[in-house]
Amino acid sequence: MWRPTTDTDRSPEGSSRDFHALASRSLSAYLVYQLLNADAQNKAAAYSNNPDIRFEYTVISNIYSAGLPPLEAGSVVAEKAWHVLAHQAAGNRLEATLKMSR
Repeated sequence: MWRPTTDTDRSPEGSSRDFHALASRSLSAYLVYQLLNADAQNKAAAYSNNPDIRFEYTVISNIYSAGLPPLEAGSVVAEKAWHVLAHQAAGNRLEATLKMSR
C-alpha cells in the first residue's frame, strides 16, 4: 500500500542519499480541469473566493518505485480523472466534494 514518504525514510540499502537520488527520478501527474460550465465555475469561485477562477488542478506526485509504484499510479490517475469529470471539480474542491459524498 502506498504511503507518503518523509526525509527520514531510507532506501532498502539504508542510505538516505540513495533514497533521495531515486526520489529525484520520480514522476508526477497533473490533472487540469477547465471550468467551462457556468455552474461549475460559480461553485469553484465560491469555494476559492476567486471570482476569476478558470481552472482547477489536481497533482498526483511521488510516482516511483519507492513511492507510489507506477502500476498503482496508473489506476490512481485513472480513478482521479474519472472523479474530476464526474464531479466537475479538481484539487481541494474535488476532495471536499468526495468527502461529503462518503
